[in-house]
Amino acid sequence: MIYEFDEFSVDTERFSLSRAGVETKIEPKALTLLILLIENRHRMVPRDELVSAVWPGRVVSEAAVATAIRSLRKSLGDSGASQSVIRTVHGKGLRFVAPIDGAQSANPPLSPGADSPVADHEQDDTRGGETGDHRPTVAVLPFYSTDILLAPLGEGLAHDLITALCRLRWLFVIARGSSFRFVSHQHDVRDVGRALNIRYCLSGSVSRTGNEVIVDVELADTRSGRLCWQHRYVEPRENIHEVRQNLVDSLVSTLDIQIPMHEASLAALRVPDDLDAWSHYHLGVRHMFRFKARDNAVAAEHFRVAVSRSPEFARAHAGLSFTSFQDAFLKYVPDLEEARRLARGFAEEALALDPQDPFTNLCMGRALWLESELPSSRDWVERATRLSPNYAQAVYAHAWTETLRGNGDTGARSSELAMTLSPLDPLFYAMLGTRSLACMVNGDYAKASQWAERAVRSPGAHALIDIIAIAAHALNDDGDRARRMADRFHARRSGIGRTDFFRSFPFADETLRRRLDAALKRHGL
Repeated sequence: MIYEFDEFSVDTERFSLSRAGVETKIEPKALTLLILLIENRHRMVPRDELVSAVWPGRVVSEAAVATAIRSLRKSLGDSGASQSVIRTVHGKGLRFVAPIDGAQSANPPLSPGADSPVADHEQDDTRGGETGDHRPTVAVLPFYSTDILLAPLGEGLAHDLITALCRLRWLFVIARGSSFRFVSHQHDVRDVGRALNIRYCLSGSVSRTGNEVIVDVELADTRSGRLCWQHRYVEPRENIHEVRQNLVDSLVSTLDIQIPMHEASLAALRVPDDLDAWSHYHLGVRHMFRFKARDNAVAAEHFRVAVSRSPEFARAHAGLSFTSFQDAFLKYVPDLEEARRLARGFAEEALALDPQDPFTNLCMGRALWLESELPSSRDWVERATRLSPNYAQAVYAHAWTETLRGNGDTGARSSELAMTLSPLDPLFYAMLGTRSLACMVNGDYAKASQWAERAVRSPGAHALIDIIAIAAHALNDDGDRARRMADRFHARRSGIGRTDFFRSFPFADETLRRRLDAALKRHGL
């Protein structure tokens, strides 16, 4: 993997540091320390952890640690005074704070089963499942094929997946040099798990029948050997290389949901006192996406516990921003202004801890949406999609910011892309609802009604989705259907009304806003 910051480049596979394209001399211990800090840049690395990684099995003095840090700072042109690259958290540890410009794999993939050497620092990277914040770790094995013409495709898919999964900052991804030493059909996933010290193993096969190429993929829990998820993709043979990126995008979006769901299921079986910050976070996410007042409160409590146990856990702060957003968006609490303030405040804290995490950026965009700052909201949402192009919820958020700004065509394209990326997403109903709003912006009320019907029938749809459906049917001159939807809405007794709808959906197009307002008034809102 190659990491770039300022004028420096770190190649973890060649174990080298370059400055302005020229390889720079650096002490091995200092470079090992640098790689450790970069790969854990989302958090502070405690002193004990960095000692065990840089000096495994040895007892070292404070002076030796200080010498390695000074050597590293000297190589980077940093200092204890400026701390522009390496920040010292006094009495606790170190943190890498320079912005990373890019991360990419350094070498082409190895052949299945190749016995390539693994450098010491790469072996340390496989400890991901045992880090202090207990984030899940996954290894992607080369996809197996008996067809000599399809074998390169199988390796290429696995290679692309490793690169794409590295963008999911909540997940440790084992380097290709380690994971490509195993071949899917030759090893028990439990053996792979023990060898690489991982929780999850993604493997697959590529075959063909007639004019179709079949890609079978499965995600296994290496602790039990059981499958967490599996799927078959079938594509026309002549289009396979054209859709290769689409396959990778779809797989990454699916894993972004499937692994957290499995982690939450495991955490739910554990004694509460035994839960770590990461487990509390996953349980919080499970409740957060139910979009109900009681579940939202439970989610917020899990996030608060996670923050108390790990104050630098950026995603736990972002979770509190998300639940505060819900409090204001769906009027769960009486003080909506305070909820909006908290949503923004927690998002700012999350960003300060990890500005490169797509989820923290998304939460900032959502918080600004509550304040009707649509241009700024869009900027943060677009940053989230730049950080992780396959992040379906950020793509969906881009759809509604563009739709509310009056760009119906862009909103329609983004909402359809979000649904394609994540067809099982817990916010799928909202993606459908946004597609309906995009049709209303474009004046296509018939299609708006069709999308709204799909939205209200989807699991998780809340009262604001009912209001979208009422408006769509009313604008489409389908009074009977609009009345039935209004009856459904009033039966909810949600406490949400027309004013709340426009507060949550700040339309920039005043003409459309007036039409929607009149339509909702006619049906008792």
